[in-house]
Amino acid sequence: MLKKILLILSLIVFLHANGTDNPAFSNSFFQLGNNPAQYGLKNCGGLFGTIQSVGSKKHYDILLNTGAFGSVRYKKDSTENFILSGGFPIFHNLFIGGNYNFNTEEYSTGLIYSPIKYLSLGARLSNVADPDFINLGVGIRPFTRRLTLGYMFASPLDNNLQTTESNSYYYLESEIIDGLLLGAKYDAQQEETTISAGLNFSHSNIMLHKSENSETASIGIYSKLLNKITIPKTYHYLTLKGKYHKEDYGIFGPDKNFNELLLSLERFKNSKRANGLIINVKKFSMGFSELLELYEALLDVRKSGRKIYLYSINGNNATFLLASAVTKHITYQDGIYNITGFGTSMLYFKELSDSIGVKINVERVGKYKSAAEPFMRNDMSEEAREQHSTYLEYIKEIYISAISRGRRLSKENINEIIHNGPYTMRDAKKKSLIDDFVYPDDIKKYITKNENIKKLKYRGLDEFNPEKSFRYSWQNPKINNAIAVIYATGMIVNGKSQISPFNGNVTLGAETICARLRIAAKDPRVKAIVLRVDSPGGSGYASDMIWHHIQKITHPKKNKKKSKPVVVSMGDLAASGGYYISCNSNYIFAEENTLTGSIGIFGGSLSIEKMLEKININSDSLSTDENALFKFAFYDPSEKENKFLKKRIETGYKSFITKVAKGRNMKLAEVDSIGRGRIWMAKDAEKIGLIDEIGNLNNAIKKAAKLAKLSKNINVSIQPYPSPGYGMKMPFLNVVSYKVFNKYPLLSEIGEKYYSLHLYSDDENLMLLPFEEYEFEE
Repeated sequence: MLKKILLILSLIVFLHANGTDNPAFSNSFFQLGNNPAQYGLKNCGGLFGTIQSVGSKKHYDILLNTGAFGSVRYKKDSTENFILSGGFPIFHNLFIGGNYNFNTEEYSTGLIYSPIKYLSLGARLSNVADPDFINLGVGIRPFTRRLTLGYMFASPLDNNLQTTESNSYYYLESEIIDGLLLGAKYDAQQEETTISAGLNFSHSNIMLHKSENSETASIGIYSKLLNKITIPKTYHYLTLKGKYHKEDYGIFGPDKNFNELLLSLERFKNSKRANGLIINVKKFSMGFSELLELYEALLDVRKSGRKIYLYSINGNNATFLLASAVTKHITYQDGIYNITGFGTSMLYFKELSDSIGVKINVERVGKYKSAAEPFMRNDMSEEAREQHSTYLEYIKEIYISAISRGRRLSKENINEIIHNGPYTMRDAKKKSLIDDFVYPDDIKKYITKNENIKKLKYRGLDEFNPEKSFRYSWQNPKINNAIAVIYATGMIVNGKSQISPFNGNVTLGAETICARLRIAAKDPRVKAIVLRVDSPGGSGYASDMIWHHIQKITHPKKNKKKSKPVVVSMGDLAASGGYYISCNSNYIFAEENTLTGSIGIFGGSLSIEKMLEKININSDSLSTDENALFKFAFYDPSEKENKFLKKRIETGYKSFITKVAKGRNMKLAEVDSIGRGRIWMAKDAEKIGLIDEIGNLNNAIKKAAKLAKLSKNINVSIQPYPSPGYGMKMPFLNVVSYKVFNKYPLLSEIGEKYYSLHLYSDDENLMLLPFEEYEFEE
């Protein structure tokens, strides 16, 4: 009810900052709008307004703040004013801005400078063309962000820009507890004190200001979360739902940002306001690397002393892993716990193609290069079976080790649990795999009883997400742009990266990645690049274009002083073409579960000559030379064409291993012995020199900083460089289509197979892993 009242009131009156407010207080709860430089902070958007009573007169003010793009403001006192404002950062702690008053036709400007975290300096100059008023302010937070002390000098200016009739203002603002705001302002000239008080309600606040001559009531609706006043015991709430990825694809992206989730959990763990966490597991999916990172993050939260309750109606392998890191796992009593082993299956089309007269001609280098086997065989080859088995056993080993640590059970016990699954939830409780049965609407009641709490209130974990919560520090986090993090995710294709209309997966477009690399190479702020590779490979040409751009960055021909270190961080997969684009970097990290290698190449052609015969269609042709009919689908390939295909593939393979040998400082024969399509687990890849070290994205960033001779404590943004979704082809209809097909898994899978074939229809050589990463879903 309270939220509805606030919303109705917000349509009438909104928070306002008048000319007597300190320009240094850029994000004070008591003001917004006085200094246009604050819009460079981009830290909050919303609707704000005020109604002020001065004697019998009423003054009104409405402010629409977009946060990133400035504000529109309407004021009505003795006159009506319409004001447009905007600002931008010069450095991470220096902001400038300006506004235009359509009524007076005057421009004003302002700046904010925060040299250290608890000191802010501000200035505002009115009417830039003919300056007539100046505000200079300083604010300090000597002990904590909860207490702010300030001073402001304000004065009209004469024709010689000299101050006249100056005045001083003194400020005290405090946040006694989260969401409870108290403050005072003293006007030295009028000898008048204004007392202020306010309450925050997550996305909104109410403020009251009282002086001898005026009364002011204000209300604001924020686009980001505030510290909210809380009386009951508070637990934070997280719903795991949707597809999670490390890369942020911008406004068109169909997925959730995994990096933001990890950062929220880290801030939650370190917050004094954090009591406990409730995780509601719904339908979600993420790669194994992300699942392991989430498990470790939850384990750290649990070790910090915070209680974590995980709720699920049903469960599977992903739930079992996450539940190993929490305090209690509560479920619906008649659910199913699908704890099983790890498996994979593939479809083979040779018998079908033979029966309809379609001949698929494939040439490959290496018996382990099995990506084309579905068109060459009716079952797995021994080499493919060996690789698949090795991979599945490897990720199962990592999985069991993680659960063993979390549950403090032996690996043998965990293996037995997996071997005997799945379970009904009732059987799972008997085996102590879950803790209790609870209906969804009784979760709060269960926790209050279990924790002996009289009253419990939920707050979203997004409160700790810096991209969604209000920044309370004057100084923006000192994000250093010296390291550019570029994400290379998905199957490698020509053209731009794009979102699949069938399953929401993203392709790795060479045009997109090369554009990002070129910008990073030319950006004088960027001293090093971290390339996050999560790809099974794809187009040989597209892979080579990305390799070429990296080579120009790490080993420029003209001026070696312009070189910048490139460090690769491998995700679940960095194989075949995914390894090709990694091999010439300065240093390679792989996650513990990374699958890499698959150094090999294949290609082929399709002919339908026999199919045409079966349906009584004849073809005829004319040509000046035999080679004019190469790759004509109406005819089976000639011996000469087959020889050329083999030569082309062998040439491509030699180019591949030569680049690996040069990039990894190995002998050509050595690369060939570990190549020929063979895949390698991270631990083995490290032993044979395909990677340098096992580590995550943060390790790669630290290494890049070291290679670039930057500070060890550098704070680097892990958001995509140069911006989320940059260079991608993201038609809105693809996202809408994915949302529809997501409800029909079979149609989604069939559509995705056709979509993939279409993307590779023009490629001569392919560098592709024979299978995709193991993705965990609930």
